Amino acid sequence: MAFNIIGHVPHNAFSEQPEARRAAEIDLAWISECARIHERAGFDSVLIGHDAWRPNAWLLAAHIAAQTERLGVCIAERPGTALPTYVARQAITLERLAGRGRVTLHVVTGGSGKDQRRDGDQIDYARRYDRCAEYLDIVRQTWRAAAPFDYQGDYFQLREAWSPAQPLAHGSIGLSFAGTSEEALDLSARYADLHMLWGEPLAETAQKIAALQQRAAAQGRHLQFSISQRAIVEDSEKLAWEKAEHLYQQALKQLGTKADQPADFKLDMQQSASARRLNELAARRDIYDERLWMKYARVLKVGGSTTALVGTAEQVAEAFLRYRQLGVSTWYLRGWDIAEDARCYGEQLIPLLRARGGS
Repeated sequence: MAFNIIGHVPHNAFSEQPEARRAAEIDLAWISECARIHERAGFDSVLIGHDAWRPNAWLLAAHIAAQTERLGVCIAERPGTALPTYVARQAITLERLAGRGRVTLHVVTGGSGKDQRRDGDQIDYARRYDRCAEYLDIVRQTWRAAAPFDYQGDYFQLREAWSPAQPLAHGSIGLSFAGTSEEALDLSARYADLHMLWGEPLAETAQKIAALQQRAAAQGRHLQFSISQRAIVEDSEKLAWEKAEHLYQQALKQLGTKADQPADFKLDMQQSASARRLNELAARRDIYDERLWMKYARVLKVGGSTTALVGTAEQVAEAFLRYRQLGVSTWYLRGWDIAEDARCYGEQLIPLLRARGGS
């Protein structure tokens, strides 16, 4: 099973930690250097996120691809932001410019109604997944159609849709998905190449992989899985846990001591089943499976990549490889100081992962 590491390149050096902040606008020089740091560190690709307040992910991805030689770009995109035929053509165009296998479309159905409304998207939660199914149908058909096609759905109606330019090879543009609701799992089983899981404990992760793989098998498909976790790596275990506690205390100072109370769940993410689940786990325990640290996730209460594996490089590598044994093929790995942590991972952690987990 191929092993991949996905990093993260945002539009500036913003971090939850104030000592790591260096810019508040689109920082072109920093984006370029951060991308090159990830490539030198041994990352396979980087994720460019999507929110209504963020700069355009496709343009950032094109710049990152131009600044690197082999680094892939995983572009987050939410249905409702752009029409599916247009998104499909953007992916084709970017792959043609960047090279075969360097482009992945990460479809975000949407966990925040508030953020969707910022873009004028008024669709309710119950209909998001129905629309997303049509969206994915059309994207896939656009990537595969040898001739113009029609499409008649509840949300999209097409006449003679077609892209003469096609992906460089069948399946060369990846498609990833995330989510833990029943609707999300069904869509991932039908369409995704890679399902991105948040950093839950081993037992919960194993259950999700088994259940989703069973759904995919019913569709005649087989899924790959990623895990989204940060890493706190130091020369000793003691130093690593001290750093984790420092990060936790810094977050409390910024957000206020009430942020550590389980009931103070961030309202903007209440529609996200994955965020609710991660916060429930974080409220129960600080540490799972010896290395999985949950206190930071409990403070932020937004889900996502907020849990972390803590220890020396050897200990963190071994902890991740336990997920690999469950069927995880990809690690979405980021830190707090995005560029500097990526550089450190490349020196300490990634060589161990490659040596023990495969290329």
